[in-house]
Amino acid sequence: MNRLRKIGAALAVAGMLATYVPSGLVLAQVNPNSPVEVSVDILLQVDANPPKRQENATYEILDEAGNVVYRHESDAQASQAPKLTAGKYRLRLYDGQGFKRADKVLKAQKVETSIPKRSEQDIAANKQLQEQSDKGSLKTDDQGQSYYEVAFEVKAGPDLESADHQKMVSKLAVTLSDQEGAASAPQAPAQSSSQAPEVKRNLTVKVLDQAQEIVPGATVTVEGQTAMTDENGDAHFKDLTPGTVHYAVTQLPAGYEGNPSGEAELPSDTDHSITLQVAKKAEPQVTKRDLTVKVLDQEQKTVAGVTVTVADQTAVTDENGDAHFKG
Repeated sequence: MNRLRKIGAALAVAGMLATYVPSGLVLAQVNPNSPVEVSVDILLQVDANPPKRQENATYEILDEAGNVVYRHESDAQASQAPKLTAGKYRLRLYDGQGFKRADKVLKAQKVETSIPKRSEQDIAANKQLQEQSDKGSLKTDDQGQSYYEVAFEVKAGPDLESADHQKMVSKLAVTLSDQEGAASAPQAPAQSSSQAPEVKRNLTVKVLDQAQEIVPGATVTVEGQTAMTDENGDAHFKDLTPGTVHYAVTQLPAGYEGNPSGEAELPSDTDHSITLQVAKKAEPQVTKRDLTVKVLDQEQKTVAGVTVTVADQTAVTDENGDAHFKG
C-alpha cells in the first residue's frame, strides 16, 4: 500500500485528470474467448490546454470477485498490457493528493467504453466509444487512502480487432474533472492577435495489400474527414489537431477485403504518415480439360474433313472422324 501511495509528479498539477484505455478490432480468425488486451493511459488536462499523457500513475484492475488481476505503480517501468477475459472489472486509480485540486474534489465527467459491434451509423461517423451511465465514485480504504473506482466491462466483438488481426483490444475512457459538469468546464480564452495560431498538421494514410502493392480507390476516414487513396495508394488529410487521431478504412475496391481501423499519434511538430494493410483476394483457380469431338454418319462410320467449333476454338475432323480441342 506504501507503493500505491506514490503518484507521478504530473498528477500534482491542478486541472483535469483522464484515464484512457486504447482499443482496436477483431476478425473471425480471432477466438472470441481469447483474452482481450487492455492498455491503460492516464491523461492530465490543465486549464484549457489539451490533455497530456502521464507516464507516472498508480492504478489497479480488479475482477468481479475483488481480486487484483493487474497493478501498475507510478515508478514502475513500462510493462506488458494486461490481458483480461470477457467479464466485469473495476479500475482503481490512486492519487497522492486525495483527488483534490485547489480545494476542489475531482469528479468523473464522462465514462466511455468500446463498442464491440458498431452500427452502420457508428462506423460512418467513426464512433469507437459509447458513454455509460455509471461514472464511478471516489472511495476511501480502511487506511484512509483515497481512490477513484470505476466499473467497466470487457466484451469481445467483431469491432475490437487489432491492426495485425491477431488479438482483441478493448478501450475504457474515464475523464475526471474538478467541475460539476461539462458545461462548467473551463473554456479556452479567446485568442488575441498576439497569440500564436492553433497548430494543425497533415496526415497521409497509405494503403497496401499483403504483397506491399499499392491499393488505389480505397475510402479512408480520419476524424470525420473522408478521402480516397490515389494512384500512389495515399489518402491525404489536412488541418488535423495534433494528438490521438482515429482512422478507419471504410470501403475497398473490388478484389480486396479487410477494414483496418485504430488510433495513431499525430505529432505537433511535423506532418505524419501511416501505412495500413488490406488483403487482396486470391483469384479463383480455373480447371482446364481437353475435348475430342467424333463425327459419324448414320451407319456409324467416321467422317473426316468436318469443321467443328467449340467456344472460340475451331478444328477439322481427321481420318478417324475426331476434332481435338485443348485447354
